[in-house]
Amino acid sequence: IEHSSVLEPLRELERQGRKDAENYLEVSKTDAEAEVKEIKKELQHEAEIDKKSQSQLGFDYAVKGYENFQRGRYQVAILWFDEAEQLGYNDWYLMYYYRARCLTPFDRDQEALRDFDRAIDLQHDFGYAYLNRAILYATSKQLLDPSKALEDLEKAISLRPHDVYGHRPIQPHGGRRRWQQSG
Repeated sequence: IEHSSVLEPLRELERQGRKDAENYLEVSKTDAEAEVKEIKKELQHEAEIDKKSQSQLGFDYAVKGYENFQRGRYQVAILWFDEAEQLGYNDWYLMYYYRARCLTPFDRDQEALRDFDRAIDLQHDFGYAYLNRAILYATSKQLLDPSKALEDLEKAISLRPHDVYGHRPIQPHGGRRRWQQSG
């Protein structure tokens, strides 16, 4: 497979994704921090009452991060994932995957790469992490590496050849580089 034949469709998807970014970037970092602080107080109070372990509280924070990711509130999600990690909750591969997906619209590509790498380290057969890391390598000005993009894309397809991303075009999903499979 030639690099240009793979990279151009990925670059086009990245350009299309930028058009939808404004819909998902509406929550300011200050607003996100205030919201997380308030809910964090409530969860900490519950933890004291329930005698939850730090790990359980970290899990609760990671779930809050995922819920905010699902609603397109990426600034808030990033903060929740950060809080979960600070509590030592660092063995859930999906937390790193979703935080990486939240980071890319803010051009925090180095951090996103670190999180995609961590997700893959924790779950070697997680094809979507390889796919999204391929997109990052193909579209990031900081990390542009066509060879790595192609390698990750081939790995993603080899892991799940019958999955949707092996047979249908990838469609942008808001933000600069947030992706979902067409369907």
